[in-house]
Amino acid sequence: MLTARRDWAVSPTEYDWRLELSETESLARLPDGSVAVVAPWPPGSGDGTYYPPENDSVPRDPPSLPTDPYRHSADPDGSMAAEEALHNVGPFDPRYPGEYLPDPWADDPTGPEGPPPKADTSDPIEPSDNEPVAEVDPLDALIDAEAVRSDQIVALLGVPRATDALGRRIPVRLVINHANTIEVRFEPALAAAFPLTATSRITFNPDALP
Repeated sequence: MLTARRDWAVSPTEYDWRLELSETESLARLPDGSVAVVAPWPPGSGDGTYYPPENDSVPRDPPSLPTDPYRHSADPDGSMAAEEALHNVGPFDPRYPGEYLPDPWADDPTGPEGPPPKADTSDPIEPSDNEPVAEVDPLDALIDAEAVRSDQIVALLGVPRATDALGRRIPVRLVINHANTIEVRFEPALAAAFPLTATSRITFNPDALP
């Protein structure tokens, strides 16, 4: 959380944040406006994805079976399918179209069985206030960020959210000024009330390789 007051600086809408990075780490701005601390993959680790050897013992697909569907089935002569048809159950077998009973609702909606039931259009039951709410996993944003990068992400600085003293949302963004400096830049309207407050989530990758 960052709070900027008008009397704290000549330009209270800008704040520089300097980070101590290692020799292999750098800053990268992601498409969604967040900033990541990235580093190349160590030698021999590739991009973190496992690729099996080309000549491994991966089982191959079995040869295709003959086109006759009854040759290797438990119902070679189709008698079981015909028996199912007499009870109006089971999948339709094109070999025995005459064995299947008509649908009384489709042929005569006013028949002895009556019209088919209508779909339930009642309002769904409102969830209870006591039901647990799923928590947001901060690592989800880091996983999404890794999907758009070829290097590994060491830490992720989420897109900030900013408000003024009256609780009104104001634009704010992260800008990379130097190799190790991130600028939090407020862009308030002329009528914004100070102090300005910005919050951002910082997530560290627990699986980052040295």
